[in-house]
Amino acid sequence: SVTASTTILLLVGGVFIGFGTRYASGCTSGHAVTGLATFQLKSLYAVIGIFTGGIFSAYLIVPYIGRIV
Repeated sequence: SVTASTTILLLVGGVFIGFGTRYASGCTSGHAVTGLATFQLKSLYAVIGIFTGGIFSAYLIVPYIGRIV
């Protein structure tokens, strides 16, 4: 069942994804596949940031989401 807190969490996550896509001038797939294939330095920085953010989220944020929801 979908609760109000789950809905809010999903909406906030969607806003963050939209902001990140706009700020990074593209999506994760675009930078990782096309950008790196064409040796774009900006895409390399973006992919490094994406992986760093993913590792940070997986180990430091995700374990606490269950306590919030």
